[in-house]
Amino acid sequence: MKHEYLLKAHRLGDGTIYVLVGTGRKDDFFEEMTADPRQRAAAAMVAKSLKAIMKNGVGYAITARLARRISDEVFLIECKGRATTQRVMTYIHEAQSKKVIPVLLGSYNGHQGKTGKIPPKTKKAFEDRTRIAQEIAREELDNGDY
Repeated sequence: MKHEYLLKAHRLGDGTIYVLVGTGRKDDFFEEMTADPRQRAAAAMVAKSLKAIMKNGVGYAITARLARRISDEVFLIECKGRATTQRVMTYIHEAQSKKVIPVLLGSYNGHQGKTGKIPPKTKKAFEDRTRIAQEIAREELDNGDY
C-alpha cells in the first residue's frame, strides 16, 4: 500500500516539510491550498505554525495552542478563517538525528455539529495515512537524506 503514496518535500523557511501524496497526483493538498485564493490565508497560517514547530519543538506548539495532540505522533493544526476553520492533520516524525520533521497527512474543514470531535470516518482515514507516512518516513528520512 505504501507504494501508492510518496512524501513530497516543500522548503519552508530554514526547514523542510513533507506532504503525503498519492503517486498519481500532480499537486498535493498543500500546493492546492496555497494556489487557491480562498485558502491562501489558511495555508500561510499552517506554514507559520509548522515553522514554529520545527524551530521550537512540539511542546512549544501545544503550549502556544498552535497544535493539538491527537496521539503520540499525530497533531492537528487548526487555522481559523473568516468563514470556516481549516484543519490539517500532521504526523511529526522524529528522525534519528532528533530533528522534528512534519509530514502533512491531509486537511479537512471544521467539525460539523457541536461535539468538537473528529468524525470517525475522517479519523480512521488519517490513522491509515499515519501508518503509511510512518513507514515511508522511516525508510526515506531516517537515513539523514532530507
